[in-house]
Amino acid sequence: MSHELVPGFKVLTKKEKADVLDRYGASEDNLPKILEADPVVKVLKAKTGDVLEITRKSPTAGETKYYRIVVGKIVLPEVEGASEEEPEEEETELEAPSEPEEEE
Repeated sequence: MSHELVPGFKVLTKKEKADVLDRYGASEDNLPKILEADPVVKVLKAKTGDVLEITRKSPTAGETKYYRIVVGKIVLPEVEGASEEEPEEEETELEAPSEPEEEE
């Protein structure tokens, strides 16, 4: 994964993870997610619960660090008023277009 456009990735130790969460006053739930199935996660051999530090280079900001937590799957929050039942589809018959009448 060494290409100038690919950011640097690092799996944080438990202490580094705790320090990052403490520094930003965040919990694991507040961190952006990255799926365990992501190719970068596989290359790094990171596991669910690990935090990745991503270092991106910017011509204006220099280097910036981002953090993502590895998850097995993403669970979307339920939307109030949404039901699990699929709405029934109305059947619609399509008719072939009629031929225009010929004028005499």
